[in-house]
Amino acid sequence: VVPGDQVRIEVEVLAWREGSGRKAVRMQGTAMVDGKRAAEAIVTCQLVPKPGSAGAGQESSAGE
Repeated sequence: VVPGDQVRIEVEVLAWREGSGRKAVRMQGTAMVDGKRAAEAIVTCQLVPKPGSAGAGQESSAGE
């Protein structure tokens, strides 16, 4: 991969689990350049609410 190449990233969700207000996701991704695989990875991440947001388990301080 060199500057100027167009990289197409394809991602497939392998698993999506929810519990305790959080979500865990495992994804498999492939980076393609000119139809050829340049990189691939399996990534596991956890999605958590942003502190202070309505989904964070805290009341909003709006209007105080």
